[in-house]
Amino acid sequence: WADTSIWQTSERYDYFVEDGEKLYDIMKYDYKFLYDYGYALHKQGEYVKSIEVLTNGTLYSSDPMFYNILGKNYQALGDWDIAESCFQHAHNMIPSRIYPLYLMTRLQVESKQYNKALTTASKALTMKIKVESEQALALKQELQEIINTYSTKVCPFLFNLNILILLTYCFFIDKFRIIYIYFYIVFKHSHCWK
Repeated sequence: WADTSIWQTSERYDYFVEDGEKLYDIMKYDYKFLYDYGYALHKQGEYVKSIEVLTNGTLYSSDPMFYNILGKNYQALGDWDIAESCFQHAHNMIPSRIYPLYLMTRLQVESKQYNKALTTASKALTMKIKVESEQALALKQELQEIINTYSTKVCPFLFNLNILILLTYCFFIDKFRIIYIYFYIVFKHSHCWK
């Protein structure tokens, strides 16, 4: 396997799949091999075989990345409900990671579930991340762009509902901020009224 793993590092997934198939019966209990082989199968578009290998890997590892790639496989096959449950499972395993929520948001946008996508993206943006990395910041930026883009698709009903919720919240928290927040929201989302 040590000789084969060079293909993974060099992103030659086709070679890794070829060698991985030969090694599968010997290495089917090694979670690192199962993840690498399942990921290579995913990258090669062999989603069904990747699902089989990664599912086997979940028996030996608690790494949420198994479920993230499983979700991406199901998404590629058009089985959005199972994909979403895989992403949710990965998030539940380590709630401080933003990546599963990012994948779930992208899935919900792809399946035109804009309200769910906005909710998931908002949840991801407000969660506390233990380690702020460049990758996490890039994911947050993309989630914010999704919110900016798709919030107009659910206007004006959701927009009006959000204003009502915010105003109610502000009324109980700080009555003087109501005017400021109201005008900020109206001017920021004035395109919803056109």
